[in-house]
Order: sequence, then structure tokens, then C-alpha cells
Amino acid sequence: MRGTADSKRTRRLLRDCAANQANGLGPMNSTIAIAIDGVLRHHVDSAPIAEGIRLYHALTPVFDVVLLADSHGARYEATIDAFLDREQLHEHGRVLYADPNTDDLATVRVLQASGLRLGCAALDCVLEANPVCSAELLAYGFHVLHFLHAQHTRRDWRPDYGRGSTSWETLIGKHGAPQAGHRAPASPASAVPSAPPRRGTHPAGPGSAVG
Repeated sequence: MRGTADSKRTRRLLRDCAANQANGLGPMNSTIAIAIDGVLRHHVDSAPIAEGIRLYHALTPVFDVVLLADSHGARYEATIDAFLDREQLHEHGRVLYADPNTDDLATVRVLQASGLRLGCAALDCVLEANPVCSAELLAYGFHVLHFLHAQHTRRDWRPDYGRGSTSWETLIGKHGAPQAGHRAPASPASAVPSAPPRRGTHPAGPGSAVG
């Protein structure tokens, strides 16, 4: 029943937003929303993600940046404030915390994005790491810039999750043997020194939020 109520509330917010725009009440400001968890910090250990933070600093001079949080409550908000202070991230307009009436993260994201539009912001894009949230945002007509970090992205969020590595024999069979006159690259099995193992990713932890 909660999922149905969340969906109805989201549709109502979108209708109100469209009505505001039709009445000349918005949009006014060009805005980009950035998810904190998965883009600016790691889900499990809250370690900063350098590439996401550089994106933050590149976007704040051009757009009104709003940060999107995965949860709510005094303790959680204190951890977010401490992280932002520690990393000196103070160029955004505000932080939107999760709606306490739903525990579905994808619904939370749509409500946050809808709230921004309802508040007369021209929401250009949502920078998101969670593929479930990205899909839900797209379904409601929001533009999404999906952020995939090679080391910090949750293992089950990677497009190659569960597929494993492609063998050398499969690659040769798929793309064909090198033609005459072209030097074939060394097989991983015969390369000296041997190629280092693929860099791993952080496993999903109990503190990870999944929509």
C-alpha cells in the first residue's frame, strides 16, 4: 500500500509543478541536483570520492547546486554536516533530506526532484549513482547524469556485475584474428611481466541504501 501512496504523491507533485510553470511561477533558476552518497562519498565508509567532489566544484560556479541525501534524522544529518565541513563543500544552496514518510530510495529521489521543480527551479539534471534511482527519475521525465566510479561504485550497481571477465579466446573469436601486417597484442597468459589483477570494488555493506 505504501508504494501506491508514494506513486500517487509523486504524480500529485508533478501536476502541481506543471501548474506552477503554466501560471508563470517557474522555472526560475538553472539547477543541478547531486546525490551525496555514491557521488560525493562512499556508501559504506563515507570516504570522499575525489572525482565526484571535482564535479561538484566544476558545477557550482555555473549552476545552483542542491545536494540530495539518502536518509533523514538528527544523527544522519549531523554526519552529513560533518562530511561537508571536513571536505569544505559549502558552495551548494542546500541539502534535501529524505522524506520520512517513505523508505523507498527511488521514490525519495523522485520526490526530491519534484520538490525542486515545484519550488520553481529549472532542474537541468540529477547526478546520481544508484541505477534504480536513475531509472525511476527517467521514468518521471527527469534528466539524469549517471555516475559510475571504477572503484567506489557498489559491485551490484556495475553494468558488468555477474558477468565476470572476458577470456582472451572469447575476445579473439568475437573480433577475429589480427590481419597480416598487424602485430597482435600479447596474450595475457604470456605477457611478461604478467598483468596486475583487476582493481576491485568496495562490496555492498549493511549501511548501503538501495531503492
